Amino acid sequence: MLNHNNFAIAKLASKENSRFTLNGILVEPNQTVVTDGHLLAVVTGTPEADTGSPVDATEGPAITSFICPSAEALGVAVASKGGYLGLADIPESKNKECKINTKSGSSMVLNIQPLEGNYPDYQRVIPSMDKYTVRVKLDAVLVAAMIAQLNEFMKNKNESKNTFILSLAPDAVTNVISGPVILEAENALGQTFKGLIMPMRMDDKKV
Repeated sequence: MLNHNNFAIAKLASKENSRFTLNGILVEPNQTVVTDGHLLAVVTGTPEADTGSPVDATEGPAITSFICPSAEALGVAVASKGGYLGLADIPESKNKECKINTKSGSSMVLNIQPLEGNYPDYQRVIPSMDKYTVRVKLDAVLVAAMIAQLNEFMKNKNESKNTFILSLAPDAVTNVISGPVILEAENALGQTFKGLIMPMRMDDKKV
């Protein structure tokens, strides 16, 4: 079942008018996908048993995949945060119906007009995780803080060169990364930036 997290990823959608289908997110029955051609994110739905208070979306047929415009997706994300939502096709129409039970207990129904066109075949881009023998577990808050500081450091630099180097040092025997992850960059003033993020302990659970 989809929730607000599935639609909040619309923040990552492309802003370029020339890439029309990438101006939205791909909504599938059990997950959503977003890409701007440079990054890609996939968020799965919640198991039915974990939804707590599922919404009867509509009496129409089950939802089919569609491209939801980013503005509408972000509206759904805000309205449904802390609440529940359901989606369904509208009979004899390309539009979708989104019924939301909000956190405050109120309800609303949104009519979403999908974007026309075909979304990229994102599954061809996602590699098999079996190929990734070296992995590192990082605290998302620490990563966000470091990236924010890095962006501040480089804010006067030409956008086309707004890059940094990420360095990892896996153990030669175990392939486990126990040392710091290092981010390095240089700004337009000739200053250098080096940030270190200590990894978290890996456990038996998948990251």
